Amino acid sequence: MVPSVSPAAEGKAGGGGNPFKDVHFFLNPEYTASVEATAKNHPEEADLIRKVANYPTGVWLSDLKAVENLKGWLDEAKSQQDRSGVPTMTVIVVYNLPNRDCSAESSAGELKVEEDGEARYRTEFIDPIAAQLKAHPAQPIGVILEPDSLSNMATNMAIPKCQQSRSAYKNGIVYAIKGFHLPMSASTSTPRTRAGWAGTTTAPRSPRCSRPCSARRAARR
Repeated sequence: MVPSVSPAAEGKAGGGGNPFKDVHFFLNPEYTASVEATAKNHPEEADLIRKVANYPTGVWLSDLKAVENLKGWLDEAKSQQDRSGVPTMTVIVVYNLPNRDCSAESSAGELKVEEDGEARYRTEFIDPIAAQLKAHPAQPIGVILEPDSLSNMATNMAIPKCQQSRSAYKNGIVYAIKGFHLPMSASTSTPRTRAGWAGTTTAPRSPRCSRPCSARRAARR
């Protein structure tokens, strides 16, 4: 995490501190309602199902439409914070780069590089997210930024679609980090992905994989 904090939160998450220390996590009422609906549909396991209703979850922004939900989520998190008197962190997964998941189709996104996707990513996706983060400076916010993207750049540049996506990935991530590092209590994480992908000996389709793959082989000895 690279924390950027509001004046009120400075000293808590700033200076390399742990942004997760002494916070509660946002409990999404939509998730709680979904768990309750499932419990009602399965009365024989209702008690077991309801145990997960109080588990906090991250909220996903994986298409342009989802950004409309962000204000409501952050407002609700602030209400929970006000009721408890404890800083309440919302963890947001930002996941909509153009040509998303360029090496596969399982999580391909809506934006395409060849269809002005990079510009749309900035103006229709990142800008309104940054505006909402800036509008909620008195609460902790964690951002998981574009899972898959950096790993695809490290391991899959031999795939034409990934090669086509390289510039958009780099520019989009830099733009997002700059936009989110406003005077607010936001912490941003760029995931390094799971070791089974970036570290596997079956993945070196690019010279960029040589170092992590060699490190993993050495660790096996």
